[in-house]
Amino acid sequence: MTFKLHWESADKRWNVESYAANLFKRDVEDLIGVNLMARF
Repeated sequence: MTFKLHWESADKRWNVESYAANLFKRDVEDLIGVNLMARF
């Protein structure tokens, strides 16, 4: 199972995405991360 959370500012300059995968699998490591993008 994978969870994703996405947020973008109204002017589309900031974009944040977080994710978590493999949380319920016992034989595989969890994968957790955050992506941050800034446009100038």
